[in-house]
Amino acid sequence: MKSARRNISTHILPAHHTITLNNVTIKAEPVNQGFNKQWCFNMPASADAEIVLN
Repeated sequence: MKSARRNISTHILPAHHTITLNNVTIKAEPVNQGFNKQWCFNMPASADAEIVLN
């Protein structure tokens, strides 16, 4: 199964975060460290979803 990678920038998530959206489990891991941490969300390519964290 293919996986799509979505990158977002936030600094409110813990070191490792798991989100369940529409019965799809999305795992997030930090890509780099700094004031604005970038998190990579791995999800199935069929999951047409956009993640917005404020």
